[in-house]
Amino acid sequence: MIKTPYPPIVAVKPGPGCTLTVTWKDGTVHGIDLGGWLAEHPPLGPLLADDALFATVQVGEWGGDLHWTDDLEIPDDVLWSLGLEQDAARFREWRKSRGLTQEQAAAELGISTRMVTYYEAGSHPIPKTVTLARFGFDALRQMAA
Repeated sequence: MIKTPYPPIVAVKPGPGCTLTVTWKDGTVHGIDLGGWLAEHPPLGPLLADDALFATVQVGEWGGDLHWTDDLEIPDDVLWSLGLEQDAARFREWRKSRGLTQEQAAAELGISTRMVTYYEAGSHPIPKTVTLARFGFDALRQMAA
């Protein structure tokens, strides 16, 4: 087994379109939309064209990739990078759509401004507690309205 800098994948759940929820051994969960990435990689085109095939996704041996067939696999490094990138974009969009600066978002979520910067840069996975804090912020704001 080759050691990678990414924790092993422990679970995957296909969603609508070409989306996946990927759970890693360290507890990180990424919601990944593979649509655009698959379109840029023609050998994986069958996954775009066949929803039933896409839904057959499995965690590969040792948790180092996602596997559909012997010819259709995506390695952990690609999935980890896409997960960080897409989570960062969602986090940044959440903050901006609420009219918050990075400093204000940090204060509301109970984290440092540095962590907000890391999350928006996609250099650190966003913990579940921060995601839940975002939901809590939105719920409190809605109740106050």
